[in-house]
Amino acid sequence: MIYNPKKIKKAYDEIADEEDRQEKKLTLRTEIPREFIKKYLKKSDVVLDAGGGTGINAIMMAKRCKHVTLLDISTNILKHAENNIKKVRLSNNIDLFEGDISNLEQFKEGQFSFIVCVGDAISYVLDNRFKAMKELVRVAKRGSILVIGCDSKYGFMRLYLAEGNLNEAIKINKTHETYCGMGPRTHVYSIGEMR
Repeated sequence: MIYNPKKIKKAYDEIADEEDRQEKKLTLRTEIPREFIKKYLKKSDVVLDAGGGTGINAIMMAKRCKHVTLLDISTNILKHAENNIKKVRLSNNIDLFEGDISNLEQFKEGQFSFIVCVGDAISYVLDNRFKAMKELVRVAKRGSILVIGCDSKYGFMRLYLAEGNLNEAIKINKTHETYCGMGPRTHVYSIGEMR
């Protein structure tokens, strides 16, 4: 499916309140990436939180590193991020940018020492996924750590098979696409594709 950034922005603007609630919940979706981030993040790191959502990860990182830049495509999601960041008085430690992870032209090559792109942002850019990955690598300093999260092809197939929906599982196997929870159409990755 062809990536349409306006469609993704509109979808996330509409579900911003629920997305904020979900990011604040303790779930495997939120906590597994946070554990990887905590393990590798250093005090000296300058972080890009690409597709950073409502700022919950950015807040956690800003308490542990030099500076965080949060980028998200949704205006309403960024309003939640701004409010969440103000509540914990970290506005000086976190910059907010509205933008698309597949076009990071506002950032210099090698600008960040740590990159986070979790919460499925890399899945929502569909056919722009390789461009997005190249952009994330471009803005990372040499030797940086990138923490990337995506939707799993086999996880979704297993979910649909458990529900008895063989047709959707077959469709996912052929197209690598499905709908993920409350969000828009998403690309689901196999291990080989992520590699």
